Amino acid sequence: MAASALLIGPPALAEDGVQAIFADEGLSVGQQYSKAAHFCANDAYPNEFNCAQALSKRAEAQLAMSVRKYEQVAMLISKEEISRCSATADTESSPQCDGTDIVTDLMESQRAWELYRNHQCSLEARDSRGGWGASANYWLCNARLIGNRLSNLQTIFRSYEAQFEVQ
Repeated sequence: MAASALLIGPPALAEDGVQAIFADEGLSVGQQYSKAAHFCANDAYPNEFNCAQALSKRAEAQLAMSVRKYEQVAMLISKEEISRCSATADTESSPQCDGTDIVTDLMESQRAWELYRNHQCSLEARDSRGGWGASANYWLCNARLIGNRLSNLQTIFRSYEAQFEVQ
């Protein structure tokens, strides 16, 4: 989906800034969101507000899609770990055999991360002392932190995706 479809506001905003940032394949997803948030923050109202809101919505959608994908990968990993652990008696020396599966770890980690993100972004939004700036700061924080989370999840699951040929 083109960035211009994801951003509300003047077409030049999407065409010149955010679209170019997300097209840069040399940047990690975390770097893209961080750079896009910086771009939005340096625009004048109301463009900053619109850009921040659209960027946050884009990040939320990408995170939801990624978590669903990684949950599927985690289910495959969990099945393999269960069969490997039951085949060996040495369950104490392996963290994969401690009774907690990777799906549970992923979902609990995601819930804890969301709680952290919500509080961190609320804290950052307070710096604006109300008004539209508080909302823009919250959305920019949200997009930035989601970008970092996406990068972390990609790093964790990269080798598993190749192993299980998940797209």
